[in-house]
Amino acid sequence: RRIQFPSITAVDKAGIDINLVDRGRIVESVSATGEIVYDPTRVARLAARAAGTVWRVDKKVGDQVKQGDVLALVDAAESGRTKAELFQSLARLRLHDKTVKRLDGLEDVVVAGKRLLEAEAARTEAEAAVRKNVQALQNLGLPISLEAVLQKSDLELSEQLRFLGLPDSV
Repeated sequence: RRIQFPSITAVDKAGIDINLVDRGRIVESVSATGEIVYDPTRVARLAARAAGTVWRVDKKVGDQVKQGDVLALVDAAESGRTKAELFQSLARLRLHDKTVKRLDGLEDVVVAGKRLLEAEAARTEAEAAVRKNVQALQNLGLPISLEAVLQKSDLELSEQLRFLGLPDSV
């Protein structure tokens, strides 16, 4: 640790004498135990948001880092599972959307109201599943929004999910 005194007077009061380095006999010595540690104000403990295997480490102990720097990449199975569930739940939502529109268009023809209500309930459940999966990915720290997911085609979403959370260098 670095010891800093506010003034020369404080150094003198502490009994510290400053001289040029020279060979000579040790007049006084103090034996003590000590521990060398990192400055706690400049060290942070980090943990991944999901369990996984470290795939790549970009920074080493002692490297300067700033907010937004990638320190390491973790291959987390939970992330992949949630991405797949999002894609599946979105496919179900789109199917139920089509079913509701088709049944809505058949109002003139005799369609049981129960059938339309069931289709609307299934659509609502599918939408809730999409929202749940998007929120799970956001909780893992991945940059994704519900609006972006709903506006993309299946191919665009598949590409986005494939590389979601990976820096451009990968």
